[in-house]
Amino acid sequence: MLDLDKKQITYIGIGLILFLFVITIPIGPLETLDWNMRAALGILLLAAALWMTEAVPLYVTSITIVLMQILFISEEVVAADEALAPFFSPIIALFLGGFVIAAALSKYKLDIKMAKGILKKAGRAPIKVMLAMMGTTAFLSMWMSNTATTALMVALAFPIYTQIPKKEKFKKGLILGIPFAANIGGMGTPIGTPPNAIIMDELADPSSEIIDVFGAEAINLTFLDWMLLALPLTLIMLVITFLLLYFSFKPKTDKLKVNFKQKTTPGYSKKQTFVMIIFLVTVFLWLASSIETIGDIFQHAGIIALIPVVVYFGTGILDKDDLADLNWDVLLLMGGGLSLGNALDATGLAEVIVEAIPYGGWGLVLIIVVFAAIGIILSTFMSNTATAALMAPIIIVIGWDPEIGAPLALMAAVALACSMAMALPVSTPPNAIAYGTEEIRVKDMIIYGTILGVIGIILLMLLFGFGLFYNPL
Repeated sequence: MLDLDKKQITYIGIGLILFLFVITIPIGPLETLDWNMRAALGILLLAAALWMTEAVPLYVTSITIVLMQILFISEEVVAADEALAPFFSPIIALFLGGFVIAAALSKYKLDIKMAKGILKKAGRAPIKVMLAMMGTTAFLSMWMSNTATTALMVALAFPIYTQIPKKEKFKKGLILGIPFAANIGGMGTPIGTPPNAIIMDELADPSSEIIDVFGAEAINLTFLDWMLLALPLTLIMLVITFLLLYFSFKPKTDKLKVNFKQKTTPGYSKKQTFVMIIFLVTVFLWLASSIETIGDIFQHAGIIALIPVVVYFGTGILDKDDLADLNWDVLLLMGGGLSLGNALDATGLAEVIVEAIPYGGWGLVLIIVVFAAIGIILSTFMSNTATAALMAPIIIVIGWDPEIGAPLALMAAVALACSMAMALPVSTPPNAIAYGTEEIRVKDMIIYGTILGVIGIILLMLLFGFGLFYNPL
């Protein structure tokens, strides 16, 4: 007998009905879409229904996405190998490396040593612990991959949150705070997240067509220019997120009772020292990946993340039992999300959605609100990098239109919006890592991720639509 209850069957049925309706009844706006676009839209709706309701395990939905692509989307548009490629893309390699580092730190009790250090500095008051974890995460995400940062911080927080009683809702707030802070922190610098760099590059090198039509000029933002633009929003969002999570998951105690059962010895053993050296080398390379030479060698932070995988398993620091215990379900989950994003891009559906907006006569404020919302929605189901790359050539034309005349404000707003998609585990790699702790539910992310997305749009409207930001140019 199937191990599904009536509610699960209902949710699965709703998802399948949405899929079948979209691909078989091309009415209204669907008439303008070709078969592949309708298939991609149907898969998107099915995946959204299953992910949001958790009718089946999230990783099952991810595998379903690939199967549906191969069955319903033309091979010329999305081939089988292209649908499967994201399951070991550099992003997935980055996940894997983060999980392996966490496993090594935990096995040799280094996470406990570091957690003790955090508690020693921050104290045991819940508000200070959350501030320390979120502040550290946001700061690190400004300079290194937010995925790597989240994997590191979740590992350091593990000895703390696992000792908080299940009935203490503060545990959820503490865990949610890490990925949310990582996403927000990445907005603060050009190297914090790829959308920032994509938008800066588009501003610095407008197409010849835009130059001919609008007389556009290059807008070259320096590293400091971007920080002056983005840091106010980053700090405001971080404070709002902290307050939202702390008071939504307000602790019942004013002091966390964290007693480490596993005792740590003073100093470091040879194995602990070796684990720490590899860990620190990896973090250093992540931080230094913005340097051209190192960036050219490794090409992606995910390749750097393979160093601890090879070294820890190759030297026996970790064994096959440790390999089996890694969060493979999270890797499958994220692979499915990346694969879906590729399908939306390859079929042209994402571009159709963006270009369908009749922005004429709207004004800057409304355009920022609408396109920021589109950026958040698309980034919820596809990578923020792909979303920014898709939207940049379109919105820069709108920004240079004499009726708007604000390419910098519009482009910056959309770039930052792409980092505000936090409503699902597949929305960002940090969300998926936090979900992998099995301490939070999808509905937790939907509720608080959506609230933060709406707040983000309002802030973008105020800061860029009404010009309440410092323009360094």
